[in-house]
Amino acid sequence: MRTQSRWVGWCWASICILLWGSAFPGVRYVVQTIHPLNFVAFRFLIASLGLAVFAMVSGKIRRPHSSDLPRLLLQGCLGVSFYHLLLSWGQTVVPAGTASILNASSPCIAAILAATILKESLPLQGWLGMALGLGGMVLIVLGKGQDLTFALSSGLILMAAFSQSFYFILQRPFFERYSPLELASYTVWLGTLPILFFVRFPDTLNVGLVVGYLGIFPGAIAYIAWTYTLAHLSTAQASSFLYLVPIIATAIGWLVLGEPLTLTVAIAGAMILMGVFWVNQSQNKVN
Repeated sequence: MRTQSRWVGWCWASICILLWGSAFPGVRYVVQTIHPLNFVAFRFLIASLGLAVFAMVSGKIRRPHSSDLPRLLLQGCLGVSFYHLLLSWGQTVVPAGTASILNASSPCIAAILAATILKESLPLQGWLGMALGLGGMVLIVLGKGQDLTFALSSGLILMAAFSQSFYFILQRPFFERYSPLELASYTVWLGTLPILFFVRFPDTLNVGLVVGYLGIFPGAIAYIAWTYTLAHLSTAQASSFLYLVPIIATAIGWLVLGEPLTLTVAIAGAMILMGVFWVNQSQNKVN
């Protein structure tokens, strides 16, 4: 029975990672024609509607306590509005594969925030992992020479990773009162509210279809898939699948968008992923 549950978890995790990996090339394609603010608003309007339908059909999502709404709204802004806006703006310049590698640094940033804000201990291996990840980020930016636009856009993606990491930290206490599915739904719904005014429909059918895909699949369905992943696998096992996102994003970006994979980006990506792996391993030893 345990083996069966693990296999089910692996299947859900595979679906989730494939969808999240495909999101980076999709975003890169869309933001070349649509303003990032209009794109994110439309994408998460679709995701919100998808989760609302799932909530009504399943009946598994309760109303949040009114006293929790201010902090849940802040989490929604950090995890959806700010995170995806910064990421989309950065991807107007940064290729999909490179953006996914930079974004993979969020676990390292979350570990730093947990150590400084929550006073969680972090072994030497964790600090070495963060240093290695930071070196990979610097290598990516310096690999473009004096291209200031690329450097600033990379900075936006790192700010997105920082926003996502803050969201992870603030979300942690709520797992005692809400299910992961409920928290994912609250995040999407409340994170979409501040940007609803900026919803604009795409001018072309191709772009509209891609935005619809990003809203329904990497948006709503991936959140649901991740919830079921956590229901069948431990957090450490589930998190290990996240290392595959940059690989999938880079492969799709190369095959579909024709993005080149340079040796510098490959080395920097390996440094970042190894750094994240060390940080996670060190946290598992503490826990």
